[in-house]
Amino acid sequence: MSSYPTQPLIESVTSGQDVQLSASKLAKGIDNYHIDVKLSNKFSSDIKKLVALLISQMAVPKPKSWDNSRLLEKVRDSYLDLMTVLIHRVKTDLSADELCLMQFAPVKLILSITRLQLDKEIDSIASKLSDLRQKGSSEALATDQRLFWLKKNYDSILYNVNKQIFSQLQRVEERQLHVVRDQFLDENYKFMPQALANPLLYTSKLSALPLLLNEFSMWSWNGENSDFINLNSKVEALLNKRIKKFQLAPLRDKGEESSAAEIHDDLGGLFETQDFMGPAADSKTSLE
Repeated sequence: MSSYPTQPLIESVTSGQDVQLSASKLAKGIDNYHIDVKLSNKFSSDIKKLVALLISQMAVPKPKSWDNSRLLEKVRDSYLDLMTVLIHRVKTDLSADELCLMQFAPVKLILSITRLQLDKEIDSIASKLSDLRQKGSSEALATDQRLFWLKKNYDSILYNVNKQIFSQLQRVEERQLHVVRDQFLDENYKFMPQALANPLLYTSKLSALPLLLNEFSMWSWNGENSDFINLNSKVEALLNKRIKKFQLAPLRDKGEESSAAEIHDDLGGLFETQDFMGPAADSKTSLE
């Protein structure tokens, strides 16, 4: 649970939203699995520039406060244009399900670019370190320390960069795009602002310390020793007893020990949750 809840527990349970989307009609790529989505060149270019700038600013031990307002404004404007055009396509060639699946393409682009840019920075320093060591340079020690710091703070950098970017997109959604969504989509398809505010997007893995420290209450440094899985089952049993009026599905079905292969998972989140939720079943063309 969040360390800083914004609404009472019962209210948050009742205000939860189920998302059910079908991708059955979307054209698949050459592997008959991925859906190819072409994003606007302007949005892609603005995001790449912003990511490169933010990583250069955040990938230092003591980052300064920078004025990035002009570039942030460009990203907000290009995102607004991109999503406005996409939402209007519900009147022509896209169903609401297809539209809502395609709007995750900018999210995946951002996550991919931030990790790629940070990995390039680390690879560049590693290559420089190798050259310095071969030359016997005195700069090798400082470069080695720099490389060690970057690897140690990998998820902290990702967390801060992604959070800044997604907060800008969420701002556009809440202040401007909600009018367009109200006009063309019903309530079941207005979940994008909540998706952009999901802190699980910010790091490379669900166990990353910046994510846990900033967004969750810490139970223990070592999850196995604290028997978190058993604790989780007890909490679910208690919730089902105390608030019976809500139909709360358990995170993990004890009777289901599927041996089926894990579904394709580009960003790795499903693999991280298997210990708690069990293996994920292939949902074919549906997202729930």
